[in-house]
Parts: sequence; structure tokens; C-alpha cells
Amino acid sequence: LIRRAGTALVHVRSTSGFLARAAQGDSIVTPIYDVMVATFEACRRDGRLTRADTATAVFHWNLLLDPRDVLDLAEHRGVDVVIAAAALTDDLAHLLDLDAEG
Repeated sequence: LIRRAGTALVHVRSTSGFLARAAQGDSIVTPIYDVMVATFEACRRDGRLTRADTATAVFHWNLLLDPRDVLDLAEHRGVDVVIAAAALTDDLAHLLDLDAEG
């Protein structure tokens, strides 16, 4: 998504935080939030997410995979956005102590 639309996504920023916008039913944020909640809830059910609650996991996902920052990191490293996003996803798994074997 970032490779395809990342430069457009940076213009949907708001002064409200991601979780607040989701709670308010923001039409841009809510579908993304719902997917991420479902993803982390599945990790919880599988026993892979044990240290953080779902809202915290989504919060950290949003911080680490903000399209602006993924694009910035990819450009800085001279790599494709998929590689940058994969590295940040690994960082997120480490931060949340997601059990890869779970």
C-alpha cells in the first residue's frame, strides 16, 4: 500500500491521534484500525501476543509503519519500501515480543 499510495497517504494526517480518530469513527482511519485490531486479536488468540494489549499493539504499529516514515527510511537506506516495511515489521514484532513460534 505504501509503495502504491504512500505519498498520497501522508496528506491524511490529523491533529488527533490514530486511536482517537478510530474511536470517533474517522472514515479513513477506522477501516485500517479494524484490520489491525483483527490481526492483533488473532495473534492474541494464537498465544503470540501476550505482553501488550491490542490497543497498545495497534498504537505501536501505527507509530512504526507511518507511511511518511516508511518512505523516508526506504529513501534513506536506498531500498524498496517493501524492504523498509519488512524491517519495521520485524522491529514491531520484537517490541511487542511476538512469539514467532506461537
